[in-house]
Amino acid sequence: MTNFTVPSATNHINPTRRQKMTHRIKPYGLSALAMTFAITGLAAGAAPISFSDNFNTGTGDLDDSASWTTQNPGNTGADFAYVAGVIDAPPGPSVIATADPVNIDTGEDFTLTLDVRYTGNAVDAGAVFMYQDNNNYYALMINLTENSGAAPTKHDVRLFTVENGVTTTTVLRSGNGAISNGPTYGLTIEYTAATNTFDFAVSGVPLTTATTFVDDTFTSGRAGLFTFGSNNVTFDNFSIEVVPEPGSLALLGIGGVMMLQRRRA
Repeated sequence: MTNFTVPSATNHINPTRRQKMTHRIKPYGLSALAMTFAITGLAAGAAPISFSDNFNTGTGDLDDSASWTTQNPGNTGADFAYVAGVIDAPPGPSVIATADPVNIDTGEDFTLTLDVRYTGNAVDAGAVFMYQDNNNYYALMINLTENSGAAPTKHDVRLFTVENGVTTTTVLRSGNGAISNGPTYGLTIEYTAATNTFDFAVSGVPLTTATTFVDDTFTSGRAGLFTFGSNNVTFDNFSIEVVPEPGSLALLGIGGVMMLQRRRA
């Protein structure tokens, strides 16, 4: 049996040239390693982007804040207003304010929480999300508008889907005395982008009709405050956390590595 020894390709290369080739290859090897971290590390550990506001420090109108924009004011142009550490809502149809620091992009999960307190009837109020413009958005709210002045058994929790100015209502909880004026209700919205699934919760109010909603009418936009009707409502403790799409971060990481490689070349 004959043994063969395959000569190394570098054995026939001039030592000086071999050294130059080594220096040329080294940056590409590091870039490949860094690119692996960009794909695996960033994709697996996308850092959430969050914004919260307890409304304790502002004064005047909400739109005067650097963090909020009133998209649709109330009657006679009235704005949401800072009052004793909460936000007081103006009367009017579909009054909307959105938080500016965080935007929900397509493919991103998010969790939104908001406290809502009613001081009287004749008002819907809650959170707006996936806001595109005043004619396209979702809104989760507690409804105290219908049968104003009647027993609280007529109050409910509902979801508005407003598309091209046309509203579709999904009732998540039919009233049976669980909703009334006075208490503070905590609204929670959790969205899973991969399945276009929204999970809703209202503190102290089981959503017996539905807790999960699957819809892809809107997959991006801003979030904030929503009210419809009278000014008998205040808002507090708004919070939203958005998880960036892992694939987008990985691409950003790869792009940064490629730029680093070009500098080294």
